[in-house]
Amino acid sequence: MIIWSGLGFLVALFAFGCALAGQLLTNHWSGTEAYWHQHRWTLGAALGVAGLLSGLVGAMLQRRPGARHTLFFIPMHWWGPLLVAGGLAAAGYDYFR
Repeated sequence: MIIWSGLGFLVALFAFGCALAGQLLTNHWSGTEAYWHQHRWTLGAALGVAGLLSGLVGAMLQRRPGARHTLFFIPMHWWGPLLVAGGLAAAGYDYFR
């Protein structure tokens, strides 16, 4: 079950959309689906972009008074650094493996 308030659901949409776009672009550029599955830096880059989007949109929404925008009780502007950290971890796993 996904729990959100306000526009917090956008975090999940950004993460899913960036991962899907990253996979489609990687498949197109490499000519095969295997590259996406063999290299984790591609997912890391997608999560980094999703983190930037979530952080920027969350910061803009935070300035407006009114509703809170959270996903799993975490404010949207904090999802930006969390997703970027996840992207760095995925890229680091690929690098240090």
